[in-house]
Amino acid sequence: MTSTIDPSSSPSGRQDSVALRRVPPEVTPPLHREMGKSGARSGAEDVAGDVVEAHAPAGPRTPRYLRVVITTRCPMQCPFCHHEGLKPSSEDAGSRVGRDGSPSFEEWCCMLEAAVEAGVRKLKFLGGEPLVYRDLPRLIARVKRVAPGVDVSMITSGAAQPSALAACFEAGLDRANLSIHGWTERTFARNGSKALFELRRRNLKRLLERGRPVKLNYVYTGASCEADLAAFLDDVRRPPIAGRGVVVSILDDLSNPGMGPDTIRSLLRRLCGTLPAAEVDDDPYSLPAERYRWPSGLCVEVKSSRLGDLAPWNACGTCDKRAQCREGTFALRLDPTGRVRFCMDRLDLGFSLIEPARAGRDQGAKAWRRAVAGAVRPGFGQEQVFSA
Repeated sequence: MTSTIDPSSSPSGRQDSVALRRVPPEVTPPLHREMGKSGARSGAEDVAGDVVEAHAPAGPRTPRYLRVVITTRCPMQCPFCHHEGLKPSSEDAGSRVGRDGSPSFEEWCCMLEAAVEAGVRKLKFLGGEPLVYRDLPRLIARVKRVAPGVDVSMITSGAAQPSALAACFEAGLDRANLSIHGWTERTFARNGSKALFELRRRNLKRLLERGRPVKLNYVYTGASCEADLAAFLDDVRRPPIAGRGVVVSILDDLSNPGMGPDTIRSLLRRLCGTLPAAEVDDDPYSLPAERYRWPSGLCVEVKSSRLGDLAPWNACGTCDKRAQCREGTFALRLDPTGRVRFCMDRLDLGFSLIEPARAGRDQGAKAWRRAVAGAVRPGFGQEQVFSA
C-alpha cells in the first residue's frame, strides 16, 4: 500500500492524514507486485517445496525479513559502517571450507532452508562485503531452488570483480543495492583505494548495461560529503543512469544521534528544491519508507520509521539502548556464527540456529518459530497494518 504525503503541509514533511493509492507496478519490488493492499499474497505460495495458503494476521507480527551477514570481511574502510552490530573480522570468511567457527557451505544452506521453512520471504546478503564469500552464487542458487518465491537481494560496495556480481544474478539474485561510499574519486578515497573505486565504477556500468534491478545507497555523514552527494544526484539525472528506473536511497549516519529522516528531507530541499509529494511504500516485510520522485526522473528514498519507536521485542520495554535504536528496517539477522539476532544494538538477544538446522529443516524451523514467538512483543503489528 502506498500513501501520498504533501511535504509542504508541515515543516517536517509530515501530516496526520494521507490519501492512499497503490504503488505503480514499475516502481514496486517483485514481491510487492504479487500482493494486495493488505500485503498478503493472493492464492497459495511455494515455500521450501510446500504449498502454504496466504492468510491474514491473527496475532503479533512475525518477522519475514532476514539479513544474512555472510561475512564481516570487507576491503573498504568506511568509518560509518555499523557492520550490522558485529565487529569486523580479518579472518577469511570467503574460504570454501568453514574455519575458525564460521559455518560451512552446507551449514549455511541448512540454516537458510530452515529460515524459509519458518516463513522468511525476504533474504538480503550483506556483510562486510558479501562478494568476498566465494560460494555466494551457489548459496543463492540453492535458496532459489528450494524456495523460488523468496525475494533474494544483496548490499554490495561493488569492491569486487564484476564477474562475481554477475554470477550472483545468474544464480537467481533478484536485485542489488550498490553502496556509493563516495561518488567522486576524491571522496571515495576516504574509504577505499583507487582500484576499488574503479571496480565500483565497472560494476555499476555493467549493472546498467544489462538492465539489472539496482538501488543506489548513499550514507549522508554531514556537510563534508554534501558536495559529493550533490554531484551524485546530478549524475543520476543524466544518462547512463537516467531512465533506468534506478532508486537512490539516502541513509543517515546511524552513529550520529542528531540525524534522522528530517535531516535527509532538509538536505534534499537544499540540493533539489521543493520536495514533491511523497509516495510512502508500506513494505510488508520491513518498515515504511518515503519516495520522492521529480519530473527529471530522479527518485529518492528516505527511511521514515525508526525501529526503537515501534519497540517490537519484549526486551524493548526495559532496554537502556532503545533511544539509540534508529535503524529503519524490521528484520532478523543471521550472523557468521550461526546465531539469529533480534537487534543490531543488543548482541545478547537472539538464538543459535546452526545446531537445530543441522538436525534438519523442520527442526531448524521449529526452533526459529519458538524463539521468535517468545521474543515478539504482544500486540506488535496489530497497532499497524502489517502482513502475516
